[in-house]
Amino acid sequence: MGAIPSYPKAVKTGKMIVAEQRQRMVRKSETSAAERWLDRATAWIPARLRASVISLFALAVVTLAAYPFLHSLPRGSRGTPVGLVFSFLYLLVLLGSSWLGYLSGILTWASLIFILSAILNRSQRVRALDFESVVRLGLVFVVSLLISALGANRRRREAELVSAADDLERRVEERTLEVTTAAREARQHANSLREQAQLLDLAHDGILSLDWDGTIRFWNRGAERMYGWTAHEAVGKISYELLKTEFPEPLASIEDKVATTGYWDGELGHTRKDGTKLCVASRWAARRESRENLTGFLEINTDITERRNIEEQLRHTAKLESLGVLAGGVAHDFNNLLTGILGNSSLAMDHLGPNHPSRELLEEVMHAAERAADLTRQLLAYAGKGRFVMRTLDLSDLVREIVGLVHATIPKQAQLRVQVADNLPGIDADPGQLQQIVMNLVINGAEAIGSEGGSVLVRTGVQDVDAHYISTMSSAGELLKPGQYVTLEVHDTGAGMDEATLAKIFDPFFTTKFAGRGLGLSAVLGIVRAHQGALKVYSRPGQGTTFKVLFRASANHVVRAPQPEKRELSGVGTVLVVDDEEVVRITAKHALERYGYRTMLANDGADALATYRDQPGKIHLVLLDLTMPVMNGEETLRHLQAVNPEVRVLLSSGYNEIEAVQRFAGKGLAGFIQKPYTAAGLAEKVKEALVG
Repeated sequence: MGAIPSYPKAVKTGKMIVAEQRQRMVRKSETSAAERWLDRATAWIPARLRASVISLFALAVVTLAAYPFLHSLPRGSRGTPVGLVFSFLYLLVLLGSSWLGYLSGILTWASLIFILSAILNRSQRVRALDFESVVRLGLVFVVSLLISALGANRRRREAELVSAADDLERRVEERTLEVTTAAREARQHANSLREQAQLLDLAHDGILSLDWDGTIRFWNRGAERMYGWTAHEAVGKISYELLKTEFPEPLASIEDKVATTGYWDGELGHTRKDGTKLCVASRWAARRESRENLTGFLEINTDITERRNIEEQLRHTAKLESLGVLAGGVAHDFNNLLTGILGNSSLAMDHLGPNHPSRELLEEVMHAAERAADLTRQLLAYAGKGRFVMRTLDLSDLVREIVGLVHATIPKQAQLRVQVADNLPGIDADPGQLQQIVMNLVINGAEAIGSEGGSVLVRTGVQDVDAHYISTMSSAGELLKPGQYVTLEVHDTGAGMDEATLAKIFDPFFTTKFAGRGLGLSAVLGIVRAHQGALKVYSRPGQGTTFKVLFRASANHVVRAPQPEKRELSGVGTVLVVDDEEVVRITAKHALERYGYRTMLANDGADALATYRDQPGKIHLVLLDLTMPVMNGEETLRHLQAVNPEVRVLLSSGYNEIEAVQRFAGKGLAGFIQKPYTAAGLAEKVKEALVG
């Protein structure tokens, strides 16, 4: 089979051949229409006898027509026009019969001799056949044989031509179909290649074809967008040199796996043209000319840098959240223990005179417990569960008060300077929690200053914040919205921090100090988040550090804290103390009885509900813990109110008041007290709840 011509030319040539063959067949069908009609009319005659029967039938027809004329002809009248006509008709029948075949020709000739002899012998006017007539008939016989030979030869040639034409037509059709199919397939294939090329360019992934030595042979537009090099710049380069590839295992090992299994996938580190680092998910496949001949690799790279960053952030967030839950739980349990320590210590102090030798020891116990309470507040602040008593305050006033308290606690080589703005807009915040922020940042800055000395500057101010500035925030920036903010800055001239240290400073328990808890900045971040603020850090090695905290300016007026008044704390009534910690129950019992109250105890919500149902009219107040097994504080409150809608409940928790109040909003709480508390503090809250 020869070479396949182009699709248009092949189809055109095939169509022309088929058209010419069809025209030839039409002409052939036109010339043989009479033959086809004759074939149909004599279809009932066997094929071998058909020509003879037709010939004899024609001879009979002519004879029947000629007999009356021939029989009536006078002697010597054979040359008349009528005689010549019938002679011509007989000649045509004889020649036609001879053309149809040898048998039909001979039969017709013999029959004609017999017919003519019979007619002539019976006619007295026509003499018998003479020698001359016999010679003529002999010549006619010879001619008829020749005609029969020509007809047979013509039919044979025609049959051969028809067979050859049919075979040619079949071959042309087959060839045309082959060429057309091949051309069409070559055109679906070409279109497929174009579509594949377009798809490769549409792909966001970087798609590369590499030689065995890493030389780039194909570089799609996705690779151009991903890496920054055009195909013209990249093709011909060694891929791992161009991209500064960081492999998870030796390159030779990867190549061996591709050569053995035909495939490899993993993560690679790449560098863009502009120097940006990328993390890509890479899939390699062997590129082969044959099963044995490995010529290179096909490589598809997907940029997963952002995904890996998000996953790392999520892991970090999950770690912080889990530690926050742990810190909150520890602080909650620790507050229960501190409640017993502070409560019982304060009761013991009340029983001792001012000059009792044990009073100083108890004061140290209470001081240690208060410091422990500060630690739990930091834990709760980190966990986002610190106690918040919100009011609108002036940040500058708060800084002036706190700096005076913290001044004596910082190292002597650190000079503390204050630059606070007057007439600041108020901020809605908890003064105690903001005190934690200022103290932690000031002490942290002072301890960063070495023995050569330095300074810590505390500054307040106002700043208008836009979306661009929010995007530069170090922590909690997602909580900000454009607007006016009050700022707190604490700047130290210490050693500063590198990027690795900056990335960890808010991790819980991370510290650069020889001895330290590492909770200070974690607590600061927790408090800032709880106040819907944000924090920004500037630091470089040798250039010191600046912490900048932003709080949204309040639309409310500044509320000055009222001066505490001494109140009579004694009272009367029965208080049902509900807490799952025995030390808390016993401490609350002693404290309340010290101030004149009767107490009843319950170790969980179900026990409290049973006790209250037995004597609801005798219980004036329920001191209810928020977190308990069996039935928590919220469920217990709901059941108590079902028994008596007017029941008074003072909620107690180691978590913050804001969270508790939000959970119990509109549910008829008489008050809230946070653990740990002193005996006097509990008595004051109980009296407020009963009076209110």
